[in-house]
Amino acid sequence: MKGNEAEYMVPLKWLFTQPKPKRTNKAIGVIKAFVKKHTRKTDVLISPELNEFLWERARHVPRRVAVVLRLDGERVTVYLKDGKQLESDKKARKAVEDAKKKKEREDQEKAEKEKAKTAEAKKAEKAAEAAQQKKAEEKREREGAARASEMKRGH
Repeated sequence: MKGNEAEYMVPLKWLFTQPKPKRTNKAIGVIKAFVKKHTRKTDVLISPELNEFLWERARHVPRRVAVVLRLDGERVTVYLKDGKQLESDKKARKAVEDAKKKKEREDQEKAEKEKAKTAEAKKAEKAAEAAQQKKAEEKREREGAARASEMKRGH
């Protein structure tokens, strides 16, 4: 399985060698084994919609089932291919991803504003230091001029 989603056709033909009352339970086991084989993940979750689809036809299990596998970290969820639940989960995931992207953008903007504020604060500090240095120089010049005038007077 490449990526986070894949479509498969799960063969259930061999189930017709099993007794009718046990076919649906075995079908679920076959689907889980198929998913484990193809994804190498042990945590498999079958969607309620697929489960209901299989149990509707309890004794007359279909010969093959079209499924979609979605990978969520270490868990694989199995959906019926054209099922409503797959679409609703896609919409919910998209909404969550959009919310995450929006939050990341807001965080970036906030960080940029803080950087701008700190840059402005640094500029203000430098300007204040420059003003203090200028005042100190002017004071030294005045003191030097005062000493020079005292020397001229001879005091």
